[in-house]
Amino acid sequence: MAIADGGKFDKGEITFHMANPGQPYQAGDAIRDPTLPGRRLIFVAKSRNYVFLEYESGGIAHRVHAELYKLNGASGGMGKYSAPQPVLVWQTFIHQTYKNLSQVRAAVAANEIN
Repeated sequence: MAIADGGKFDKGEITFHMANPGQPYQAGDAIRDPTLPGRRLIFVAKSRNYVFLEYESGGIAHRVHAELYKLNGASGGMGKYSAPQPVLVWQTFIHQTYKNLSQVRAAVAANEIN
């Protein structure tokens, strides 16, 4: 899983473009600027084995996505390195945005995210 400069986001087999936080993106279903991506990153948190991703997407309805990925298959040795491949283990739509992992943990503990 990588978020590269220019907003390219690679989820293993799926690659799509995503605006950086606060940058313009295609928020509605009427395409006004075809150069803008249809998603915008809110925040991402990474541990050794997991990545939490929160982003918004436009269209007929504005949605905020929360996704958790397990990183599988990272390897190294003999001068070779292969990046871990993300495996989606959980996803949902959420009704508000969270700006950091502490807010996400509090929302999960309060059963606001399921």
